[in-house]
Amino acid sequence: MPSIPIDPFEYFQNAGYDFIEIGGGSYEFPISTAADREDRYREIIHGAKKYATKTIVYIGGGIRRAKIMEKLVVDGIVDGICMARPVSAEFDIAAKIVGNHVPSTLVLPFEDDIMGGVLAAASQMNQAGQKSYTESNRDVNDGIMNLNDPTTLERFNEAKADFSAKLEAAKTEGKVLTGVIILK
Repeated sequence: MPSIPIDPFEYFQNAGYDFIEIGGGSYEFPISTAADREDRYREIIHGAKKYATKTIVYIGGGIRRAKIMEKLVVDGIVDGICMARPVSAEFDIAAKIVGNHVPSTLVLPFEDDIMGGVLAAASQMNQAGQKSYTESNRDVNDGIMNLNDPTTLERFNEAKADFSAKLEAAKTEGKVLTGVIILK
């Protein structure tokens, strides 16, 4: 396995950066399973804090298992974990992980499809903003589609195909398509 040089972290620290987020995961490592991808990504980020001792280092993308997240932070490998797409599907996932209520984030159907994952997350964030915390009976996940439900996933994929066709048509016309996939 080729070694990835970590010296850019030292460069960024010396240049005055106080925060670095290392992006990686499903797009960068299209490996057969999420666990394999997570293990590969963990190998790459392992040396970052060695070179960026005074810089806060977060990783984004690809880490899904709570025990690995905890170990990376407790061992000082990184200062934190970003979970953009998992949080969009389950807004209280951080509290569940910290409280030892779940072993990992949800395994989402778009782990190997970055565009599908981004479109799904944007749609879920839109759904979350449709009613207040009080209106949702203090359930932060109320109204957010569950893409692990086969019927919901099928409906979303149909809406995604329609949205993608509109996106391509707009691109052909030199226009920008804004908005999110609305699933009712």
